[in-house]
Amino acid sequence: MSFDPAAQTEFLWRAIRARPAVAATLERLRSWPPETQARLLRDHAVEPIGRREEIDARTEADLAVGSLCELAVAQVCGYARFDAGDAIGREVLDVLDADALRRYYADYYPMLPPHLLRLHLLGKRDLPAEQMSDEQSFGVFQWYSALAARFNDDPLLDLFLKLMDDFSFGGYRIGHLVHELKDPAARRLERPALADSAWMGLFRFLNLTAELGAGLAMIDFAPRTRSMIWFTHAYWYRKVKQNLDEVSLEALRQLAPLESAIEPQAHAPEFTVADVRTSLARLTSGDWAEPLATEFAGDAVLQSVL
Repeated sequence: MSFDPAAQTEFLWRAIRARPAVAATLERLRSWPPETQARLLRDHAVEPIGRREEIDARTEADLAVGSLCELAVAQVCGYARFDAGDAIGREVLDVLDADALRRYYADYYPMLPPHLLRLHLLGKRDLPAEQMSDEQSFGVFQWYSALAARFNDDPLLDLFLKLMDDFSFGGYRIGHLVHELKDPAARRLERPALADSAWMGLFRFLNLTAELGAGLAMIDFAPRTRSMIWFTHAYWYRKVKQNLDEVSLEALRQLAPLESAIEPQAHAPEFTVADVRTSLARLTSGDWAEPLATEFAGDAVLQSVL
């Protein structure tokens, strides 16, 4: 098979730009005053986020950043080509270079893929496509895109990720979930509905972790692409290491097979405890940061991620 990268680039950008969360974020960047944008996309460690409308808008901004990560993966695997010399490249750069959003993904919640794509479009660093066949390029990107959609479109998974990102829901925090992992008997003593949702989000995360790890292990023919895909999720696996100590991590691994018994998912394969343990260890180790970690050694955003 063969495809036209220029046509793929236009199709991909139009599709991403039309996503509701991306469209809403682009509209805020276009129409809101810079100081309003900066206040919305502030560092929550400096000033907490509490209002519902702020949480919703920042959730949309997170999804928009995730979509920008897809563009970086597409660039590296050769599925699409973004160049500052063409109209689409300039459009993408305008988004990546918006001051409030750039600080959000580069300084406060470091995400390497959009940062590298911005440097590429500014002509500061080259981000060439990796050498692979059209079939490989198409297959890798379609697999990654489908998996990314599942990360982005699951409200239970979103709850779990927000807990890992220091959110509190009715006083329920990641510390409560960690305690319940250590002592399952404590699970239903308080806030049973919220605890159940958090646990289901955890199961979804485990299933996707196993699938992500298995998929990345299979694309050793494209190490730079694999590295870029790992960096799109590195923020969350760093949070796993920060929020879950070894006792909780082991309990989390042991719980993996329960998801299929609770809620079978036709679109997802079943994974064993060993699969989850292997993928989780690999994804939290940083092994797949290479070769981009060496290629961009010294970059401040890269150092923040690692």
